[in-house]
Amino acid sequence: MANPDNQDIEALLIRRLKNGDVDAFASIYKLYFQRLYVYCRQFTKSAYDAEDIVQEVFAKLWGNRDSIIADSTLRGLLFTIARNNLISAYRRNINSPVYEDYLDYCNSIGREDTSAIEYTEFASRVEHIIDRLPPAQARVVRMSKLEHMSNKEIAIRLGINEQSVKNHLSKGLKYVRYHISRMLIVVSAVIMSWRL
Repeated sequence: MANPDNQDIEALLIRRLKNGDVDAFASIYKLYFQRLYVYCRQFTKSAYDAEDIVQEVFAKLWGNRDSIIADSTLRGLLFTIARNNLISAYRRNINSPVYEDYLDYCNSIGREDTSAIEYTEFASRVEHIIDRLPPAQARVVRMSKLEHMSNKEIAIRLGINEQSVKNHLSKGLKYVRYHISRMLIVVSAVIMSWRL
């Protein structure tokens, strides 16, 4: 009798998982942990944070096992949960639009490895975009999004009113997001041309 292929094995594991089979869950964990860890580590740059996010992925998988479609693949589901967890973790810890834009970029070209543009390079490009802002806008954007200061704290530090802070931030972020989206279109086009 021929051995079932990986897809058949995974479908069987999913059916067992839906029935609450802990051994099936452990097998899925062994099958996907390392791939998810590498994916998360490239973004977090932290072994601890990557492992924590992957643990959350598997906790969600177990908690929502009843809603998994029996004969589907877990790969797409697990990486989607991981991506959402990365965005949530980053919003909690850093509150920066840059990281979310980077994850959207990676997701849009379907990459789960580090061969796509590295986050550090991406962040460096965003820094160059911020550098092109008028000095007051650049300072406010950095203080708000990189130093996590409130509008009131920025106003006190710079000796301006809060409405001026809001205006600088609104104009600055509009400019930054516009240029990030243009950069992502260009980089995605280049990556797509490599695949042809």
